[in-house]
Amino acid sequence: MSSIQEFPQITLTDVFNRFSIGLKSGVVVVTPNRRLAMVLQLEFNSSQVARGRITWGTPDILPIAAFIERAYKEVAYSEQAIKLPILLTPAQEQALWEDIIRH
Repeated sequence: MSSIQEFPQITLTDVFNRFSIGLKSGVVVVTPNRRLAMVLQLEFNSSQVARGRITWGTPDILPIAAFIERAYKEVAYSEQAIKLPILLTPAQEQALWEDIIRH
């Protein structure tokens, strides 16, 4: 018996149905890269057209970097901003990863 818990599974159709409820549904899909975020956006749009819809809200599908940046900015304007560390620039991230790999 494994002690690792499995994440609950949800189909892409279920995610799209939750998006269809509206932007207030609170559904955010975080992808590992921009390319997948764009593909999911296109698939969602296609599913709405297939349902005969003429208009729909834009679903909240973000690559991880954009999600982190948005979350950072939201906290930056809150009471917790004092405790917030500085966000690394892409060049700083690259240098840090190279240093980690080198060691």
